[in-house]
Amino acid sequence: MVVAWALCAMRHLIGKSPQAPVPSDGPSFRSIANRRNQTTQALANWLIEPHKPMPNIHLTCEEIRDLSAYMLTLRTPQ
Repeated sequence: MVVAWALCAMRHLIGKSPQAPVPSDGPSFRSIANRRNQTTQALANWLIEPHKPMPNIHLTCEEIRDLSAYMLTLRTPQ
């Protein structure tokens, strides 16, 4: 996921295991995916609306859809 690595890796642990030092100031993608009632649409809405401390990163609709879907692949099986 190019967008995730290019734009998110400075604040979030992206994949299933760290490939570099783990950022400490943002939640991991896995923890975001595991939030109660998390859905692709909820993630997309969260990415569309700028919120602190996350900057407005101006993703395309396709990037938002892809990033949301990717994040949910990291969900811990129940």
